Amino acid sequence: MAIASPGSASPGPHHAAVDTNVDASAVLARYARSRGRRERWRSLWRDCYALVLPYRSELEGGDHAGDRRGDRVFDGTAPDAVDQLAASLLAQLTPPWSRWVGLVPGTDYAAPDRAEARALLAAETERMTATLHAHIDRSNFAVEIHQCFLDLVVGGTATLLVEEAPPGEVSALRCAAVPLAQTVLDEGPCGRLDIAYRRIELTRAEAEDRFPGLLAGASGAEA
Repeated sequence: MAIASPGSASPGPHHAAVDTNVDASAVLARYARSRGRRERWRSLWRDCYALVLPYRSELEGGDHAGDRRGDRVFDGTAPDAVDQLAASLLAQLTPPWSRWVGLVPGTDYAAPDRAEARALLAAETERMTATLHAHIDRSNFAVEIHQCFLDLVVGGTATLLVEEAPPGEVSALRCAAVPLAQTVLDEGPCGRLDIAYRRIELTRAEAEDRFPGLLAGASGAEA
């Protein structure tokens, strides 16, 4: 499962970072190649979603809000099994009622000094862990990670987008389970699927709010 977050150079808490030094044509070409490889699986994914999670299926593209999508489901065995497995993953991996992640000193310390470093930093790492969990608990993480687990069970992969929430929100984190229809994954130098592309459609106003300055000087046709 991929977890994506915007870069640290973001111009504002609710804005996504834009690296203007990136060669856009090279990125688009690599995206096109990755999408071409992904297309081999689309018909299989479409059938899987249509039979067990029809209202999550967006692989055809376009706006299908309100469409009837459960016409091929005649038995609840598979959908129930998907729900149960996703719920089990949530309970075992990221249970909302307990602390499921912790912070410890990294591997920069030599092995003989690691225990001493942990002891010296115990109070600070405990404070940071408590703060992190407080933000996770107050965010929409539990809802969105459950949706990711549903995608993981049905499609074999899932993507969770984690962004910094605007100032004044109860949590510093804002999460979103990105549908498989919007996601294209690619292998990095080590052969792992650690490169994620997301295709979304935005109005000009939405794009200017999310990426300040990106469309400066662009005409309506260019935007």
